[in-house]
Amino acid sequence: MEVCKWVDEDIIELQAMGNLEDGFIREHFDYCKSCEARVLESRKWIEKLKRGLRDLQEAKEIRRDANDDDSNRQDES
Repeated sequence: MEVCKWVDEDIIELQAMGNLEDGFIREHFDYCKSCEARVLESRKWIEKLKRGLRDLQEAKEIRRDANDDDSNRQDES
């Protein structure tokens, strides 16, 4: 499939995040299969990034909780 040259990556990312305002460019996504595919790929990438950030945050909380438990044990001695 040929890549559409009318829409740059910044616009693709805005559409993928749902932050693109209504207008001609937004209507373009209704009929351009190339841009539609690019938006889908961006959405997948964004979801992977969000998932990775959530996993990182959970790991950070687990480490914090483990450190809190160790501190409490040392205080009890």
